[in-house]
Amino acid sequence: MVDAIPQSRPSGRTIRATRPRKRGPKGAHKLTEAVLDFVRTTRSEEPDLPFEALIERIAQHFGICVHRRTLERALVRSKKKRHRLDK
Repeated sequence: MVDAIPQSRPSGRTIRATRPRKRGPKGAHKLTEAVLDFVRTTRSEEPDLPFEALIERIAQHFGICVHRRTLERALVRSKKKRHRLDK
C-alpha cells in the first residue's frame, strides 16, 4: 500500500524542517577547557609523554574516560582556534 502524499506543507516550513534532527552530543563534551588546559600544561612539561599515559592522567585527575582519538581531534581543533586568534 502506498502512503498518501500530503498536498500542502505546514505554513513556513520546508521539507528539511520536518525531518527529525540528528541525536546525540554535537561536540567533545567531556573535554572542557579545564581538561584541555591540563593537557596543554602536561604536554609542555613532558612533550614525549605518550597519549595512553596522558589519558590515564586525565582519568586520575578528572575522573573521566577519554578516547585517544577524541583527545587528538580536540588538540588539533584548539591549535586551529589559537592560530585563527593570532592572525
